Amino acid sequence: MTGSDDFPILPFAKRSAKLQKYSAPALEKGLEILEFLSLQTHARSMLEIATGVGRNKNEIFRMIIVLEENGYIERQDTDSFLLSDKLYHLGLRKPSNRRLTDVALPAMDAFCESMPFCCFLSVAVGIEAVIMAKAESPDAFTFSVTLGQRVAIHESAEGLCMLAYTRPPRRLQILRRLGLNGRAETKLQTELTQIIQQGFAKLDNAFVMGVINVAVPVFDAFGEVAVGALCVPFVELKHRQIPIALMQKRLKSAAEEMN
Repeated sequence: MTGSDDFPILPFAKRSAKLQKYSAPALEKGLEILEFLSLQTHARSMLEIATGVGRNKNEIFRMIIVLEENGYIERQDTDSFLLSDKLYHLGLRKPSNRRLTDVALPAMDAFCESMPFCCFLSVAVGIEAVIMAKAESPDAFTFSVTLGQRVAIHESAEGLCMLAYTRPPRRLQILRRLGLNGRAETKLQTELTQIIQQGFAKLDNAFVMGVINVAVPVFDAFGEVAVGALCVPFVELKHRQIPIALMQKRLKSAAEEMN
């Protein structure tokens, strides 16, 4: 079996020909599974994973369970798995990699210097959007947020923005965890499509009337998946009138600097 663009298979069949001074068979199986799933565009069954790494189902069963229990892969259906974000977050802990907030704060501060609004950065944690950084405007009046604040991912502009730019398998998994009925899920899917088309999410603030939350995605190094979202609680000010379109343009520019 040679695989295809839709079902890439790694050449693990040649591993027996490798010259190794030391061998760790269990570790090798785990690494093969992780590398295989990293190439997949959607969840794979245990049989498909076994085929992809050139082993039989019995050989990988225990390793699949261990990887799932330790959070490296996630179960989507009864017998389907996909790669989690754990390896990505482990990579962020490496000292040589600047943390997302280190990259974000200068751009956020620059935005707030030019706009009379606060700006905050959210990341997705499970089925919630969590505020992990914020910048304040020196303006006399500004709307603020609380670090660590959590909100359901489908009930906020920043959450919807990240969900729209999430890989399809991961998005499907989140939608299933939300437990929406058919009509609500269809409505949400339509909203996500619209967000992708316009490049931003806009939603009335859930707590304060007259405040509109506008969010734009912060992409990964490949410009495909949102690793976070920049959001601004927009409100019309009498003393300094700023068109919402201009604010959206500046916010998008700030996110592009971070990308």
